[in-house]
Amino acid sequence: MTEILYNQEQQKIYQGQISSIEKLTKSYNNQLNLGNISKAEYVRLKAQEIEFKKKLVSLKQEIEEQQVELKALLMIPSQSYLIISDSFVMPEKQLSEVELTQWMEKAKENRPDILILKNKEKHAAKNLEIQNAMKTPDVAVSIGYDRGGNIMKDFIGLGVSFDLPIFDRNKGNIQEAKLEIEKTKIETRKIC
Repeated sequence: MTEILYNQEQQKIYQGQISSIEKLTKSYNNQLNLGNISKAEYVRLKAQEIEFKKKLVSLKQEIEEQQVELKALLMIPSQSYLIISDSFVMPEKQLSEVELTQWMEKAKENRPDILILKNKEKHAAKNLEIQNAMKTPDVAVSIGYDRGGNIMKDFIGLGVSFDLPIFDRNKGNIQEAKLEIEKTKIETRKIC
């Protein structure tokens, strides 16, 4: 929408320039016929008029493409023509330095790339927690019941099992998770 608004405002400027240069070209043509100016001056001005008209045509084509895209997004019939009525206006008051720093902080908080990096930092920290948890042994308790399938009529069994991580302390994955945390912190500092 802002591109359409910008191009529509630029189109108005070009139309004003073209109408002014057409009047000037007409008066230069009269002066050329009277012999007061050289033909080169008239040709230069006519070339400028043609250049403005070419820019206006390309700008209209760009507006048309943007209109098609916006109509498709808003599900508006294709035969309609959209005119954005909001105009570019400078704010009445200037931003103070205090407001500017607040706006900069807000922008940093809401920038998608910074938010992604912060999420990567959290992910790396959680991965380190998981890898540290995997170095401690898992304890499993099981209960079994069997009726008439063994020598005993009713068999109730109780089992306990756990891993002994004597040789595999998950050191490699823990080290990798720590390096990932450092890497994401450096990437975040680089952007902020």
